[in-house]
Amino acid sequence: MKRILCLLAVMLVANLPAMAYYTCTGPVTGVSLQNTGIVWVSGFNGIVDGGVCQIGATANGISSDTCKAIYARLLLAEVTGRPLTMYFNDSLTCTTQPSWAYMTGLYFGPGTL
Repeated sequence: MKRILCLLAVMLVANLPAMAYYTCTGPVTGVSLQNTGIVWVSGFNGIVDGGVCQIGATANGISSDTCKAIYARLLLAEVTGRPLTMYFNDSLTCTTQPSWAYMTGLYFGPGTL
């Protein structure tokens, strides 16, 4: 019985997706605002055209007002060349965040160092 329980416990743990906290830090190399209000960003050490949020709607777990502040911060960083950091919690990396789709696992940022 103990062996069966141990085997079941191992099987449950083995099927859990790998999740990790990681940061993407670097200069913002591109910011754009789509006519639908979606904010797209590139930079941060490997992110290419990742969707952050949408002005005018709650999207990707971010309210419209917060999205406006994020957009302003991204534009300022792009113009000044100051590096920013975004914090993620998922099984991806900075370079494997989806392009032309909302970034996954974003839970904090962008912030300064």
